[in-house]
Amino acid sequence: MQIEKTLLRLLVNRKGTVMDETMLARKVKFKAMRNALGLALSNVAYMCDTSDRTVRTWESVTSKRVVPVPDRAFDLLENCYKEHLERVRFSVDKIHEIEQKAGKKPAYVDLAYYYSQPLYRHYHRHDNGYYKIANANTLAVAAILELEGYTVNIMRAEEYYKKYTVSEFE
Repeated sequence: MQIEKTLLRLLVNRKGTVMDETMLARKVKFKAMRNALGLALSNVAYMCDTSDRTVRTWESVTSKRVVPVPDRAFDLLENCYKEHLERVRFSVDKIHEIEQKAGKKPAYVDLAYYYSQPLYRHYHRHDNGYYKIANANTLAVAAILELEGYTVNIMRAEEYYKKYTVSEFE
């Protein structure tokens, strides 16, 4: 009985507006994508030209006000998330290619981690990407490779780029 009351309170606000399962699922997916991309509320607020508080309301399933995630905000984050998945897949496939050519797994795989946007821009001058998303890519690639039995080293970007030259990537 207590669970039913809690669920009812989550789905109906004080004004009697009902949050249907589709809206609830969309709010949960929006927040999950934001977290998977390593983005703070303020990052999404900036991307959507709104406030942190508004983004928090979009994500909330317990707010007094039932506010759906706007299509443009959801689509923007979903596109970022899809690009993230494509980059992760590309990176993992590259490691598999290296393994296939060598006939064995590399002893280890080094991945770069960025501590700031200016640092990211320093190494990616022609890329309009965001360092937190690049780091989310790194962490996702590391997780997949570790599950596949690879040894992964996550390195500060400065150390990574000292160790590897651009010609080694081409």
